[in-house]
Amino acid sequence: MSHRRQKPHPETMRRPLSRGPLPPFIRGPSDVRISPPPLGGLKLNRTPLTSREGLVNPIFSQPRQVLLLSLLIGWAMSFPCWAGEPPRPNHPFLPDPSPEQQAEILLSMRQYSKALEEFQRLIGDGSQEPTVYRGLAKSYEGTGQLAEGKRYLEKLLNTDPGNANLLFGMGFMHFLMGEFGPAEDRLNASLDQSSGNALAWNTLGAVLAEKKSYSEAIKKVKRAIELDPSDLRFYQNLKQIYEEMGETGLFIAEYKKSLETGPHALSLGYGRTLANSLRQKGFRLYSEGKPDETRKAFSDMLELYREINYPPGVVQALFSLGILYEESGDLQTAYKFYEEVLKINPGHIQAREKLRMR
Repeated sequence: MSHRRQKPHPETMRRPLSRGPLPPFIRGPSDVRISPPPLGGLKLNRTPLTSREGLVNPIFSQPRQVLLLSLLIGWAMSFPCWAGEPPRPNHPFLPDPSPEQQAEILLSMRQYSKALEEFQRLIGDGSQEPTVYRGLAKSYEGTGQLAEGKRYLEKLLNTDPGNANLLFGMGFMHFLMGEFGPAEDRLNASLDQSSGNALAWNTLGAVLAEKKSYSEAIKKVKRAIELDPSDLRFYQNLKQIYEEMGETGLFIAEYKKSLETGPHALSLGYGRTLANSLRQKGFRLYSEGKPDETRKAFSDMLELYREINYPPGVVQALFSLGILYEESGDLQTAYKFYEEVLKINPGHIQAREKLRMR
């Protein structure tokens, strides 16, 4: 059975977002392979943001580079975590990453060989975290060695055939290889041993969706959400299943219901997933040279973040709108947005600098 290689991984039901139209904004500032040029000179243009290779197009105008870098930095600084790079040892504000976090960081930075070594070491040390086995499979995929990864896990399973995490890892590996029948069997076997593995439920939902068993797929993904309502990949997976069914309104309806009935973690998951879609839409519209529509997308995102009471998202949206209005020449409106940012987050360096320079 062939599988759709343009689809994401089990977390999102699509290939990695970094291969989409605007990967730098999704990956974070550490993946933008450009340096800010000196100010001045060139007129603002609408050159596409990305090249065929998926990197920021190095030929767009200097003012636009400054704008985009400001947006990127503002988004990164709005979160209480690092974006793409590990914190330095003995950082006064951020703790040193755990071995598992370090492996995940290497994976996110596409240092697949190094990540693979770390995940193998963690498994050798007896890690029972499902995320480690997922990371192992993704590292093998990144190095183009999925078949070798299967052999690695099969060898471990021969000595411990009932290990739920090994069964999950093998199921995940089968999924990445498009082997949906074996993937379903392994994942069910893993869940028989450990029914609390949210990643396994989500991956099983992805497998069933590939087989067009949408009703069952939805049940599995919703079980994953019940177990871990903070993981946005599960909501994105659910949203994608509804889209494949042609029922895009169901996700929004469930979001609205979560606002009424709770819990808050559920409305956060639905809302943040919808906000991410608006963010990507906004950047796409900007790259197409549609400033009014871009501001509308970010304004809708702002209202959504306010609706779910998510201050980090509110700060992100406010600062982005400030940048966009500043670019349009409406400085008074831009300054109002920067002032709103500082009311919520007085330590926001970029917003404070913007107001200091007026």
